[in-house]
Amino acid sequence: LVIFFLQNIYLDGFIKGRITNAFDEAYPAYSVQIAGLRYSIWENRLECDSIELRKLDSTFSCSVARLSLRGIGRIQLFWGGGVAPDNLVSSDMDAEDIVLTFPRSQYELRCERLRVSVPDSAIVFDALVLQPFISDEQFFAASKFSKTRFHLVIPRGSVMGSACLGMLHGEIHC
Repeated sequence: LVIFFLQNIYLDGFIKGRITNAFDEAYPAYSVQIAGLRYSIWENRLECDSIELRKLDSTFSCSVARLSLRGIGRIQLFWGGGVAPDNLVSSDMDAEDIVLTFPRSQYELRCERLRVSVPDSAIVFDALVLQPFISDEQFFAASKFSKTRFHLVIPRGSVMGSACLGMLHGEIHC
């Protein structure tokens, strides 16, 4: 009964701890911060208000404003491998306002909405934008030689037949 009535206090803190500890062990060169984590037993959904991921050498950072993950194996989540790739076989993920920043190249990749369905082998995204995160003047002043400035905008796209689990295992590189 405690789990059902006080799940926000005990269960969500327990899951957040398991996820962050597993991430720290698997990826020691990165740090992760999760805010507003909730798990709904009834809907089998894990939600986060925000996620911040940073490489410790400051060469990469990622922020996600909202994340929802459905269809996680409950047994594995609580007693097994947490949110490991093998536990995501029947899951769907929705993320909003994703920003990946690459300080060395002075570019950022933004995505308004991303949906990944492992069972359907599908990735769908809305409003994908690749551009420098600094002004044109700063971008061109950073080099005494001419260089190309990229600005890519894709309003909507999808990838069907993707090997989502292979990507999570690191077997497939984009």
